[in-house]
Amino acid sequence: MPDSPHYGIGQLAALLLENNIEVKILDMRLGYTFEILQKTIEEYNPNMIGFTLIATRIKMCYAMIDRVKKMYPDIWTVAGGTHVASFKKRIFEGTKNLDFAVKQEGEQTFVELIKQLEQKDHEFSKVKGLIFKKKNEIIETENMAMIEDLDKLPDPAYHLFELEKYYVWQRGAMPIVTSRGCPFLCVFCSINLTMGRKFRALSPQRVVNMLEKYNKEGMRKFDIQDDEFSFNKKRVHD
Repeated sequence: MPDSPHYGIGQLAALLLENNIEVKILDMRLGYTFEILQKTIEEYNPNMIGFTLIATRIKMCYAMIDRVKKMYPDIWTVAGGTHVASFKKRIFEGTKNLDFAVKQEGEQTFVELIKQLEQKDHEFSKVKGLIFKKKNEIIETENMAMIEDLDKLPDPAYHLFELEKYYVWQRGAMPIVTSRGCPFLCVFCSINLTMGRKFRALSPQRVVNMLEKYNKEGMRKFDIQDDEFSFNKKRVHD
């Protein structure tokens, strides 16, 4: 069982909501069966289903994508996560039923992808940070620029998760991410493939505002999940 809701999905969902795009989250890590996923799809009737690809469960992820696409061939499928950032085009070798993959930071690319899907004539090659199939060819566009001003992002949409089912939430704790990117070259870490080497951060005031907001909602502990929280010492002190 997961300790906490997925920050990346919560952040992505928040930006989609900000762009008037309807979102529903089903965290399969909570022990849901495929039958529950199927029921959710049929009740919600989405235009697109997104999957987070994790290396340790990649075969399970591929099998789920294949099964969903075969049952609902008219629904677009898209994947993101660290596995996409690491393997890029190669993920299409693992599943033949994936329509799109978003590499690196997903927020801007995903919003642009959905805007293209709303157009009569799709021009996916114009969407940066995207990998997609065109007939028998796998096309990868240039990287989307990383988000420089993280303060412009909304707070993660944690309200879309079933919060009472997560251990950390039950004890008044929540995950927060206050910065992205790491400039160091540790051989055991692949975070630069997803978030880049440039350190980018929320302003100290934005972090404090966020802590105060969630504290008023009952949170008493915070799990900082930054790639490199202490890189800017002055910011940490502030």
